[in-house]
Amino acid sequence: MLRFMSCSALVLGLAVATPLAAQQGMSHDSAMGKDAMGKDAMGKDAMGHGAMGKSGAFVQGEASVTGGYAVATMNGHQVLSLTDDFTIGKSKAPFVVLSTTTGLSDDAVWLGELKQNKGAQSFDIPAGTDVGHFTHVVVWSKSSKKSLASADLSHSAMSAGN
Repeated sequence: MLRFMSCSALVLGLAVATPLAAQQGMSHDSAMGKDAMGKDAMGKDAMGHGAMGKSGAFVQGEASVTGGYAVATMNGHQVLSLTDDFTIGKSKAPFVVLSTTTGLSDDAVWLGELKQNKGAQSFDIPAGTDVGHFTHVVVWSKSSKKSLASADLSHSAMSAGN
């Protein structure tokens, strides 16, 4: 009987030790179902933000510019966000626009006026907008009617409703 209990204890000990040993090689994020970028299986990051679609860097038009943008789906709708390092030279009435050119196309979608000339800021993309149709994010001056800056917008960006 003692011999049988020793074997049972040994088998039980191995059964418990094996999963613990396997877990020791796992990081906290992988044990919690997160990928290397800290996103869960639903594509949300640790802050609850949605999956990223497309991002790019601005190039100078009529104004000096640094920084870029990112398109993401947040709470079921698309948002275009300017990066923390975004800066643009002084200009009157600068608006963020989705366009099929580096300027203002006939079918451009106006996202909103810049709140400030530097730093992160976000713009809702209207529901039903097919972002994949557009080729550029443009900062357009309504007063001078010129492109202040633009950034390529790949056709791989997500469409509204997806």
